[in-house]
Amino acid sequence: MKNILILGDSLTDAGRDKKNEKDLGQGYVRTIQEQLPQMKVINRGYNGARTIDLLFEVENLADEIESADALVLFIGVNDVWSSHHRSPSDWASMLDSFTGHFALLVDSLDKHLQVDVPVHIILPFARFTKDAEEGQILRDRLDQVNARIRQIIADFKPDYIIVDLREVLTQSAFDWQGAIAVDGVHWSSAMHAFVGKQMADILGHFVL
Repeated sequence: MKNILILGDSLTDAGRDKKNEKDLGQGYVRTIQEQLPQMKVINRGYNGARTIDLLFEVENLADEIESADALVLFIGVNDVWSSHHRSPSDWASMLDSFTGHFALLVDSLDKHLQVDVPVHIILPFARFTKDAEEGQILRDRLDQVNARIRQIIADFKPDYIIVDLREVLTQSAFDWQGAIAVDGVHWSSAMHAFVGKQMADILGHFVL
C-alpha cells in the first residue's frame, strides 16, 4: 500500500485527533482517503501553522517523509493572515522571511524524500475579511506569496507540481466563495468534500 503524506495548517488538520496518528480529521484529507481507498493517507496538518512552523516539524516527521510515495504541501494562509495589522514595510520584511522559510522547507523535505516521489504544492488561497479595504490588502499579499512560491519551485524544484485550487474552483460551478466561513479562511464541509475529490483525481494520476 502506497503512502500519501499531507502537510499543512488547520485547513488540512480539520479537527484531527492528535493522540491518534491515523486520524484524518473531518476535512478534505478524509475525502482523499475515501476516494483512494487503495492508498494510505496520512494527515499532518497543524492548527495555526505557518511555513516556519512546518519547517521546524520536518525532523520530527522524517520517518513519514522518507516512507512517502507522494507528498502534498498546503501552507501559507497563516503567513498572510497574521500580517493583517502590519504596515507595508513590515509586510515586505515578512514576505522576504516567508520566501526564505519556504525555500528551506522545500529543501528540507526534498532531502528526506525518496527519488522520484511526486510532490504537489497547493497554492494557498482565502477570501479573508469582509472589510473591503483590509480584505483586498490581504488578498494582494496572498498573491505576492503565491508568486514567491511559484518562483521558488520554478528555480529549484521544477519537477514539483503546482496545484492552483482557486483556478480549479473558479472554473467549476461550485460556489466556493459561499462555502468559506465568516472568517474568510476556513471551509464548509461541502468545500472540503469538493477539494478532496479534486485532489484525489490529481493524486490518482501519480500514485495509482
